[in-house]
Amino acid sequence: MSTCNVVHGDCTEVLPRWAVDGLRFDAVICDPPYHLTSIVKRFGAANAAPAKFGKDGAAQRLSKGFMGAPSDAGDVAFRVKTWEAVLSVLKPGGRAAVFGGTRTFWKTATALDAAGFEYEDTIAWCYGQGLVLKQTRLKPSWEPILLVRAPGRVLPLNIEECRIPSACKTDVGRWPGNMIHDNSAEAAGCFPDTPGQMARARTDGQPKSHRVYGDLNHVRATDPEPRGDSGSAARFFTSCEFDEDEKRLLYFPKATAAERVLHCTICGLSVLHGEEAAHQHDRENTEHLRGHPTVKPVKLLEHLVRLLVPPGGLVLDCFAGTGTTGVAALRAGRDAVLIEQSADYVADIRKRLDAVGSLR
Repeated sequence: MSTCNVVHGDCTEVLPRWAVDGLRFDAVICDPPYHLTSIVKRFGAANAAPAKFGKDGAAQRLSKGFMGAPSDAGDVAFRVKTWEAVLSVLKPGGRAAVFGGTRTFWKTATALDAAGFEYEDTIAWCYGQGLVLKQTRLKPSWEPILLVRAPGRVLPLNIEECRIPSACKTDVGRWPGNMIHDNSAEAAGCFPDTPGQMARARTDGQPKSHRVYGDLNHVRATDPEPRGDSGSAARFFTSCEFDEDEKRLLYFPKATAAERVLHCTICGLSVLHGEEAAHQHDRENTEHLRGHPTVKPVKLLEHLVRLLVPPGGLVLDCFAGTGTTGVAALRAGRDAVLIEQSADYVADIRKRLDAVGSLR
């Protein structure tokens, strides 16, 4: 049975101790702060004068961090030492999937590179539920997931667990790509209708092209026949089952209400979906019930866990938030260790994982 261990602490302090003790992880999946609100530096710092409401209250809101999250302040995701600590507990060749914001991920990528990680790829997580906060900016519709690895032998990805189901029943499935998106009519409309493989693949292992591809050879495939399918080219990208009777392209929308854990600022308890009424406290609204502002959907994290962590392996999330990586790891049959510095979020994680089981 898979287990999840939750640790309350600052990862920049915890990880160096674990490195000395010899603890090593197969992979790291984490969602560090995106540091989107520079105004926090002026008005959100300790001992700083509070920001005034002003004309529209924007400065006052942003001084509390992105969507009211104080953790968005600072620069922990941009510090080289942060990622040096992560690298110190990652097995040679092990991978890290690090979420970032479209405006600031380059700073995180720079720090990862300086810390000694080898940059492997960027996965685009595309969604249709972005929130427009300013008329001067575009609607956010994707977030980058930086895929890096520790120096050492390049380990294979768990492709077989993440293949894209095909309409052909005898087919093993398509190779997963580095884009994850929805299969809504709007998204599918962005792709042209196109046939898939149109001819029998050559399986002789001979060179494909000496001039352009060098030593790239024809694959010795076991099933070289074309699939004979057609439709939107959106089907070429990663997919998974959402319902028992339906398979569709992998759309990981923003987390649903059922995936969020709220925290009651009156009684201090964690509140799961469906328990809101018990924490009304005679209030006319639910403003006292607050949740993590950037919860990621479980299906997205489960896909990453299956892709990066070998069966029976151990994954680390050093910016655990409300514990989605832990839930995903348990669903995928992997062990997980979560680090979170907020005591409130640690309580949320424990209640959420208690509902799932296998919390340690």
